[in-house]
Amino acid sequence: MCAISPWGICQRSRCTSGRIYSRVFRKTFRECPRCNGTGRRVRIGRRIYEYLRSERKAGNR
Repeated sequence: MCAISPWGICQRSRCTSGRIYSRVFRKTFRECPRCNGTGRRVRIGRRIYEYLRSERKAGNR
């Protein structure tokens, strides 16, 4: 699954399309720090794959 689609949606509460809106003032927002304002995040399987790949590459040096 992660090889086909490595990105998933950001699961942070109040994060809509990469923006976190204020609870008091609805027009005030900032970028979500978890997804860097994209609204998407890297899946856990892809993170594991990238870690193992980098470890293998570092071991071959």
